[in-house]
Amino acid sequence: MKQLQLITILTTMLLTATVLNAQVHQSNYQVYFKQGIVIPDTNLSSLSPDSLYEASDIQGNHFYRYIQFYAIPTQQQIREMERSGIKLLEYIPQAVYVAAIPVQLDFNQFKLMNIRSIWKLPVAHKMDARLENRPFPDWVLKGDKIRLIIQYYVDIELATVQAELAGLQIDILEYYESGHALIVQLSPDAIGELALKPFVRYLELENEPGVPESDDGRNLHRSNAIDVDYFGGYDYDGTGVSVAINDDGFVGPHIDFKGRADQTDVIGDMEGSHGDMTVGIVGAAGNVNPLMRGMAPGAFLWVRHYS
Repeated sequence: MKQLQLITILTTMLLTATVLNAQVHQSNYQVYFKQGIVIPDTNLSSLSPDSLYEASDIQGNHFYRYIQFYAIPTQQQIREMERSGIKLLEYIPQAVYVAAIPVQLDFNQFKLMNIRSIWKLPVAHKMDARLENRPFPDWVLKGDKIRLIIQYYVDIELATVQAELAGLQIDILEYYESGHALIVQLSPDAIGELALKPFVRYLELENEPGVPESDDGRNLHRSNAIDVDYFGGYDYDGTGVSVAINDDGFVGPHIDFKGRADQTDVIGDMEGSHGDMTVGIVGAAGNVNPLMRGMAPGAFLWVRHYS
């Protein structure tokens, strides 16, 4: 009996040591950035409090760095880092996080966190490659300025970013606070200076305007192959099938939905237009223009309203 207990204890210790060792180290430290694959230097032992950041890197009481761990931290380790003031904001394979680090953190604490490497985000990692190309596309031009999307770190308040941009005399055109992004207008000569600011996570050109109408969706999704326009072909148009679409309010009125839509769950919102698009993609009958049929023009449509 004692021998069995001893074997059980030794087996448990061996398994525990194996798990702990797996947590401490992994074999692949390649990091897959958009700009290419990087293997960061193992540099924690060569860093010092003075070399970790400069005054220009500080935003509020934090600075932002890539941190690569020897292994992905456990939830317990993450909670311990959070208690020390470190915020892990984004994950990048392998075992790399974009982190907000408090300037008052005791440097010796890093040695307890299974950290392999800490390094500053290169400016190239904060800018879309298209910003290097000239001339800029027509849709971002506004006189001698361009329209640009700024993404800022998720732990920074919008009011802070507004104040920073006001100090740079950069005009804010639109806000997307939930996405931590803004559209601004600035001189192309100011892009480099803006990219160096510590609150900036990423800069990119404003997206190309969408095309209001598109008739290639049925082809792309191959629904035209099972609901054809010629005699003898397949006629699977969704008849007998019910589809629920949850979007931004009342759809129509439009002849393409007549007699095929129940909107009793929609309350009050008569202004939204995104739902018209999504319901049309699903089941527009194509009565006005057959090219604009939906994927299932015979389906019954239950239109709902999210809140």
